[in-house]
Amino acid sequence: MARKMPGLDGIETVKKLQEAHDQELPAIMMVTAHNRLDAERRSADAPVSVFLDKPVSEELMKDSLLDVLGILSVERTKNANLMPDRLEFYKHTPWKVLLVEDNEVNQQIMLELLNDLHFHTDTAMDGEAAVRRALEERYDLILMDVQMPKLDGYEATREIRKSYNSTQLPIIAMTAYALDQDKQRAIDSGMNAHIAKPIDETELMNALRSQLKLENVDSIDSGATNTGAEWLDRLGAIDRNEIPGNLATRPETFQSILRTAYSNHRDDMSLLVDALIKEDIEEAKAIAHTLKGMSGNIGAKLFNQDVSSLYASLGTGDYGEHLANAKESYEALMNDLENLSSPIQSETTKNLDEAIQDLRERLQNQGHDAYKYLSVLQRLIGSEQLPTYDKLEVAVQRYQFKEALLLLEKLTQEIQ
Repeated sequence: MARKMPGLDGIETVKKLQEAHDQELPAIMMVTAHNRLDAERRSADAPVSVFLDKPVSEELMKDSLLDVLGILSVERTKNANLMPDRLEFYKHTPWKVLLVEDNEVNQQIMLELLNDLHFHTDTAMDGEAAVRRALEERYDLILMDVQMPKLDGYEATREIRKSYNSTQLPIIAMTAYALDQDKQRAIDSGMNAHIAKPIDETELMNALRSQLKLENVDSIDSGATNTGAEWLDRLGAIDRNEIPGNLATRPETFQSILRTAYSNHRDDMSLLVDALIKEDIEEAKAIAHTLKGMSGNIGAKLFNQDVSSLYASLGTGDYGEHLANAKESYEALMNDLENLSSPIQSETTKNLDEAIQDLRERLQNQGHDAYKYLSVLQRLIGSEQLPTYDKLEVAVQRYQFKEALLLLEKLTQEIQ
């Protein structure tokens, strides 16, 4: 049932149905476009089993149906990518989360982790966008990067706190440092908690449990596993044991993230060296900081260690050896990412029209595996320079399905 309807809204309709029936009503799922928490408060005395935020994906609808009908999804327990402990999260979802992260690679990884838990996640690329979205929408929680352009996470939090206190809207800081002073600075700005980058899945889930008041859930171990990750043997610069969550066992997803890392950071070392030549140490440190976060999040352990040492040495002026080491491991990583090829071979024989239609259907159904179909399309397009493709790829990576559909139609016209 829709919440907002002419004449009598969904909540009032349910209340009248309850008054008119002596027997217990069937399970009722209500769809709302905004302010789900207000709807939940208004329905306290109405038998609504679950509220769903629009747009509702096929996967979320399926899992919500299983929950309200009391059916334990066999698929969930058989899925090696989902730990049994995570089933407890489904009983409480869909939570609505705002992810504030300006690094595209980090954002993709966080979206995958949150998608595993069936969180409904919106994204913002900087502090100003975060404040704007937090005031326009109602979120259950915000995950806030602290180092961002325009407005950093600390200032963005202070602005948000003018409208919501820490109980009404928990904010978790995400920083590249785990020092006591960094944690204290996050708390002083109005944040509820702090987690360090690269994000550890166990730490993230424990923070979510704490802030969303999820009780009686045992502590869990990392979901990373080597099963199905043999393709990583081709990537000497990536340590599979350092890869977040279950990405090692998802070739299509992780390769999409790695391709983004290559596309966004393949020139960064040259830019860093140029900054040093110009004696712009602050610019060099900013680039090194970005590379440190990126490499940590994709499991590039050796380069992460080298660039971390370089970052620490830039303030001393004695960075020559560290720069040489970082350049060497950076080249090895970029060579691996450049030569990366997708394991999906069976789909490459599809013709272009079929590939476009497959992608269109996945976007219409809000399928979170749409990136797989996009990679098929990309190979069929070949080396053609189509300006809309890059925009489409970004929209798919961010799960912006409506925008992606519009861009796909535009791309189809360009191809034709």
